[in-house]
Amino acid sequence: MTPAGNAFSISQVCEDAVIVHFRYQRIPAPELVRAIAACRRQLIAELPGLIDDCVASYASLLIYYAFTRIPVEDFIEKITASINTALCAAEERPPATTAVEVPTYYSAETGPDLARLAALKEIDVHRLIQLHSQTPYTVYAIGFAPGFAYMGFVDALLAAPRLDKPRKAVTRGSVGIADRQTGIYPSDSPGGWNIIGRTPLDIFTAAAGGRDNCLLKVGDSVIFKPIDRGEFIRLGGKLS
Repeated sequence: MTPAGNAFSISQVCEDAVIVHFRYQRIPAPELVRAIAACRRQLIAELPGLIDDCVASYASLLIYYAFTRIPVEDFIEKITASINTALCAAEERPPATTAVEVPTYYSAETGPDLARLAALKEIDVHRLIQLHSQTPYTVYAIGFAPGFAYMGFVDALLAAPRLDKPRKAVTRGSVGIADRQTGIYPSDSPGGWNIIGRTPLDIFTAAAGGRDNCLLKVGDSVIFKPIDRGEFIRLGGKLS
């Protein structure tokens, strides 16, 4: 990525928000999303009194700002300089990657779609677990629900469409697959992903407050570690 004026564009989307679209030869790309995460950190550190929130995604950054305190033209000028600085730094020294290990109990009692998906792919359950857990995933975006991380990409053999009829309730900590993405439900909620296991980790904690109450953040590298039933319960996992 070249930190020049054509590396990104900025436009106003509403009274209190602008969006930065990053240009890159390959989207999605882990190196791009990590550069975007670095830009987010730089903006928050440099402009704490002007920025209310920054939402990073596959190739964009949505920035909510204190529009009553600064004209949009001046704000865009400030964030342009800050983003260029962050991109220069990222080009000289790629941002460090935070590695997160997610213990996961893959089983019939925690993964209602595990056996069905294995049969659909004409592989045994052990092979499915192996394929899912041997790949490091990049967190590309947080959305759908607080703390829900969209991670990619699962082995092409495991790719599966969302359920035709979403479940009314998916248990918190459930690990699922949708197309070539994988994700973890941070709370009990409806959902249509193929559920293959569950983690005992708290993915999102509302009581933590602030912007850093999500275990997983955009740009993180995530690896799923298979554990057995006893370890799942020992780590605080709940079975229902």
